[in-house]
Amino acid sequence: MLGILPEAAITYGCFDLLKQGYAKVAGIPEEEVGATPAMLCGMASAFTGQLVAYPLEVVARRMQVRPSVLPPLILRVTCSRAGGV
Repeated sequence: MLGILPEAAITYGCFDLLKQGYAKVAGIPEEEVGATPAMLCGMASAFTGQLVAYPLEVVARRMQVRPSVLPPLILRVTCSRAGGV
């Protein structure tokens, strides 16, 4: 459950921002945004959520698989550099 929390927060927050931005640009109330613009906002926000959350998940998995004596911050940087994340 805690694993999906960052992705969900980013996805829903981004969706709300995109939908508000579209409504402002289109000059309509946010409640009247149609299905197609809402779907496009949802697609963009889901992509953004995955783009941000996936590398963090990869680093967390690597840290679980390879326990280390290094401090957590240094270990994250090391995993990121070695794995290309």
